[in-house]
Amino acid sequence: MESGNSDKLLEKEKALYQNQNVRNVVKKNISEESSEENSGTFLYITAVTADLLIFAVGSGFSWTAPVFPILKKTDPNENPLGRLITPIEESWVASLYCLGAAIGPIFAGRLADKLGRKRTLIIVSFPMIVSLLILAFAQNIKIYYVTRLVMGITAGSAFNVLPMYLAEVSEVHNRGTTGCLMTVFVVLGALMSFVIGPLLSVKVFTFACCIPVILFVIFFGLFIPESPVFLVTNGKLDKAEDALIQLRSKSHVQIKEELAEIEQSLTRHMAKQGNISILLKGKGLRKALIISISLLLTQQLAGINAVMAFLNSIFEAAGSGVSTYTSTVTIGAIQVIATFIAATAVEKLGRKILLLASTTGSSASIFILGLYFYLKNSRFYDVTNLSWLPLVSLLVYIVSFNLGLSCIPWTITQEIFPSNLQSIASSIASVSCFTASFAVTLYFPIMVEMIGMAKCFWLFGFCLVVSSLFIYLVVPETKGKTVAEIQDILNNT
Repeated sequence: MESGNSDKLLEKEKALYQNQNVRNVVKKNISEESSEENSGTFLYITAVTADLLIFAVGSGFSWTAPVFPILKKTDPNENPLGRLITPIEESWVASLYCLGAAIGPIFAGRLADKLGRKRTLIIVSFPMIVSLLILAFAQNIKIYYVTRLVMGITAGSAFNVLPMYLAEVSEVHNRGTTGCLMTVFVVLGALMSFVIGPLLSVKVFTFACCIPVILFVIFFGLFIPESPVFLVTNGKLDKAEDALIQLRSKSHVQIKEELAEIEQSLTRHMAKQGNISILLKGKGLRKALIISISLLLTQQLAGINAVMAFLNSIFEAAGSGVSTYTSTVTIGAIQVIATFIAATAVEKLGRKILLLASTTGSSASIFILGLYFYLKNSRFYDVTNLSWLPLVSLLVYIVSFNLGLSCIPWTITQEIFPSNLQSIASSIASVSCFTASFAVTLYFPIMVEMIGMAKCFWLFGFCLVVSSLFIYLVVPETKGKTVAEIQDILNNT
């Protein structure tokens, strides 16, 4: 009897011991997962520092919004041109930035593969610094043209290389967040233009736009590591390990494991040198290129750059009771908030649902804005009681656009291509994006004169409706998936 009780006690103790072990293992696993999810504080410092360049790019895109009203003044003490700028000159000053952005990716991708992502980003920042310094003192419209074109080359290069860099320094679980954080800084740069631009002279405002680029060169150049993927590609394993140690809050064993994973991935993908023929050969790769180009074209055919470049003119044409300054600053602030929400939600909700919400909301609001201008120009309807509608419509449009279309196309472009095709695919997609941006920004004021503001906005809305169908039917969800998993999906659909 005593022996039986003893055996039962031993079994109970053994069970308790095993349960305790299980609890310890579970606790350890949870601790490791938590460490992984919260690791890499320096990664976000890296992303923010790198995004100083894109902040300057954003202020460059919106530089025209506060400057054009000054260039329309007759006072030579305020207007550096000494005369009124013409509508055609306005179109070229705004659009040449986009043309330069279409040129930049042509060489930036190759440069990033040869010199490295970090060195390329630093090199392409210098043309913007020089151009801004010249532009600050410019009194001739031709100098405006040249400097805006060169600044655009920096912008296009940054949009091509920076998403690549951020994707390569990030992990799967925070890749979407760091990618969307880039767009947060684009709209922060735009907000800076809206806030301080109207309060300063053209010269002082242009000098202010130069400060973020200079800070980028100093801090990014001195304190931020090169992409570990690029370092492994070039056989610099020790430097790659040092970069990972700096970027991750992980144990030495985990760093070694990640380094081995990078090597294996590169060995698998680098067996074939990346070129256009390989990009067009496989079904999954062709589909990835179509998706990437289509999403970035949607971004531009939604009319965002035209709207932001001519925001003051749109509000003046709308004739709303709200001051232009208040309206543009409100738009800029809402833009920042919406983009920040997208950056925090992209890893929770996924890419596809945010894109669909973005295109749907943007199309509805831009159609309504077009309806307002149609009614305003109609002889049969008084829009006095609808003076609030342009601002509200634009606010909804900006919020909707920045919830998805502003950042997710760039994120997806870096997620769906193998390492050996990243540069060339990103370059092709970026050139397509900014060529469309150049055309839309150049011809928007011309089209307004030809067919009216209402029909221009309806055209943007139609493009967004078509894009919604494309996203729903063709674009896969890439959240939490590796390149291999995404390519499998594209090959089998």
